[in-house]
Amino acid sequence: MWFKLSDAEQSLVQHHLRSAIADQGPDPKAITLADRLTSDAKPETEDAQAYRDAADDPFGEVNVDEDAPVTVSASGGAWVLAWVYVSDADAGIEEDEEGEDD
Repeated sequence: MWFKLSDAEQSLVQHHLRSAIADQGPDPKAITLADRLTSDAKPETEDAQAYRDAADDPFGEVNVDEDAPVTVSASGGAWVLAWVYVSDADAGIEEDEEGEDD
């Protein structure tokens, strides 16, 4: 699962995690999550939208959300989170008799 948090939302989650740790004692999972929220957060580059636009496919094979994360590569270019449609047939999934997936 992935969802984007605003800076304010991220700060709120961090605050509540750290408060819970202070009130209830050290919880390794909570500490790890709080640390990840701090260390994994990177400010968006000014070129992020250009990378999103380049990754978006007008033919619908690849779709890029307007706020998709962009990670700039040290070797040039960037990685852009995108959605790729896969049909049931391409995935080898057969429909059951009622027309619903298994």
